[in-house]
Amino acid sequence: MTSVRRFAPDSVRGNPSARQAWGLSNSSFAAKASANLGLKAHASFRERLLGPTSIPGRSVPAGLIEAAFDELAKRWKPILDAFDAGV
Repeated sequence: MTSVRRFAPDSVRGNPSARQAWGLSNSSFAAKASANLGLKAHASFRERLLGPTSIPGRSVPAGLIEAAFDELAKRWKPILDAFDAGV
């Protein structure tokens, strides 16, 4: 289990869609808190969808990089929109 997954409550562990919804909700809370504090920067965890592709000598299937970035965009756009809106 990765360290990021350890932050999720037991109620969403083992359920990726519930964990993502929990993460989005908490990120929106963070966006609102940052806006209330007048912050212009915010630290966050990142996804490691492409982690295994960084192993030297390992081939990367065609389209994997594009698919991973499409998935990251899908996951992060709502979070970035919340920060832009200052929720």
